Formats: sequence, C-alpha cells, structure tokens
Amino acid sequence: MTGPWPMRSEVDGLAPRVLSALPQTLRSTERTDGALVAIDGERADWDIAVLASLEEGAVGVLVERPRLLSTERLDVLTRTSAPVLLRRPLLDDPLVLEAGARRVAADGALLLTSERRFGADEDPAAALLEQLSVVRRLIAPVARLRAASFHPGGWAVTGDLEGGAAVDLAGVLADGALPSLRAQLLRPPERMSVLLHADATARPAEVRIVDVDGELLLPTSYESAERRAWRRLTAAVSEGRPLCDVDQLRQDLDLLQRVEAMPGRAA
Repeated sequence: MTGPWPMRSEVDGLAPRVLSALPQTLRSTERTDGALVAIDGERADWDIAVLASLEEGAVGVLVERPRLLSTERLDVLTRTSAPVLLRRPLLDDPLVLEAGARRVAADGALLLTSERRFGADEDPAAALLEQLSVVRRLIAPVARLRAASFHPGGWAVTGDLEGGAAVDLAGVLADGALPSLRAQLLRPPERMSVLLHADATARPAEVRIVDVDGELLLPTSYESAERRAWRRLTAAVSEGRPLCDVDQLRQDLDLLQRVEAMPGRAA
C-alpha cells in the first residue's frame, strides 16, 4: 500500500497524538476493514477485541498498555496471521528494541543487578514482568530462580542468567515518582549500567561503561514510545512480516508465574 495507512482507535485521546506525530504515515478512519486498529489494553477482554478486529478485516492491531492475561488466552493470539503489537512503554525504548541485533554480551559477567521503580497506580506484577522482559532483551534471559520475596513496597528476586551470571532483581515503590528501570552488569574489568526513563520525561536511555580508564557515556537516541510503536507496526504491515510481541510476552509470563509460585514468598 502507498500513502498513509488508515488508523482506527478505541483509546481516548490516542488518535490525535499519533496522527500529529506521523502525518505522512497514518490517517484517521472509522472503518476496521483494511485499517490498523488500536485496542485499549486496560480492557479485561482485550484479547477478544483483538480477534474481533482481525475478523472484521484489520491488517494490524496495536494493544495499548496490555493488562496481564493467562497464558492460555495468549496462546490463541500467537496463532494470528496479522501483526499484533503490544505497547509496553519501557520495552519500546529504542535501546531495548534494537537489542536483538546488538544484545549486551554477558560472557564473563559475574552479576547483574536491576531496580524497577514503580508508582502506586501500577500493577506490581506487570512492573516485574516488564523488568524480566527488559533483562531478557538487553542481556540474557533469567534461566534459573533461587529465591523471591514480595512485600507492599516491592520485591526481591534472585537467580542466574542464561550463561551463569548471578542476577538480583528489585522492585521499589516510589509513590509520586515516574517509573524507571536501572540495570548494572559487572563484567570485570568493566561495569556497564543502563537507565531507562519514563516516556513522559522525553529523555533517552543512558548507557555508561566504567573501567580502569574512567567512565564513558555511550550515545543513545530518544523517540517517544508511542511514535516508535506505531512506526514498528506500520513497517511490519508494509513489509508483510510478523511481530513476535505476543510470543515474547508469553515466554516472560511463564517466568513470572514461576517466580510467583516459589515457596516461601511473602504475601
């Protein structure tokens, strides 16, 4: 297709923002057939809404901030033929999206620590899931779990990365603060740190490397997570290639369920 893609949104206030950000790529429509459709992920039945849109002829679907579903319900979505993009803000940072092509090497690493700050209006389970997802995409999957504890102010999870490095994940309730995620990889003789900011700050990710010669701040770029997500969806539809967002969420949810099922976790 040439020219702007038709876009229909059921998310309040979304269409004007996206259309103004991508005026050459998208145009508004009230039709579903042949359109890109935005679904509100806060709906308890957002998976049903995705399937209904595809049955009505949508060529691609974006789910805005999807709430957690069971793995059985996600399995159904993995079998769709059209691209389905799940917009989870920290995961749409350019640094994280490009990590598949240049993942941080964990070879020789001894320890990965990560802290996810989350607000009182966030679901802690979803915040932990996002943390597990970022670690997997940027560095390596958590392959083995050792211990997990949960409390009203956050969580602590320990284990091992694929490759053997120890991993220590923490969640900290920061009421009134914007969400953020920090990760630090100790790989002698250097230490690498990554800081992802909330999209509302309009700040790019920060990547720093500290070694015997001092500290180096690597160049990064900023693009709003919303704009980046829609560019990713239109590219997938235009090029006729699948998106693996649902598959990746399914894998991360399996790990989250293992964490939550560990004996001895606090209520």
